[in-house]
Amino acid sequence: MKLEIGISAKKVKGFTLIELMIVITMVIISLSFILVKIDFHYNARVKFDNEGEVLLSKIKLATQEAILKHTLIRLIVESNGYSFQILTRMDELGTWQVFEKNSRFSNVKLPYDIELKAEHPWVEISPTGDFGPFTITLSDTSRNRKCQIVGVQSNMRLIKNA
Repeated sequence: MKLEIGISAKKVKGFTLIELMIVITMVIISLSFILVKIDFHYNARVKFDNEGEVLLSKIKLATQEAILKHTLIRLIVESNGYSFQILTRMDELGTWQVFEKNSRFSNVKLPYDIELKAEHPWVEISPTGDFGPFTITLSDTSRNRKCQIVGVQSNMRLIKNA
């Protein structure tokens, strides 16, 4: 069969525009699921690393606070979080008081998959900024990762993937 212009009508092989759009849409949806999963794991890893750095920074800040206020400050370590206390009365018994709720030293509850362990249930920071040797281990139970905060006298450091 010939067209009037002189071109023969043949069946054109290939994909229609709609078929191409459907395939591209399916590929984009599949990639979005993969990227969300990758982003989730990346964010969880970053959050875990940040928890160790935040705790180390708070201990350093508490050291400065103990020097400025010339008093003892204590870090209480629990498996699901930590808190700071300040010695308000220096007598035989001593009176420890938790910092105000909205202060930088208020109680911290960690996410369910992060666990804290320490050799001793607390770390005392003296008015000179010194403290006894301590090791605090943060464990990410869902990803099997660990980091440690190690302190001796007035020096502290964070060891990742310990």
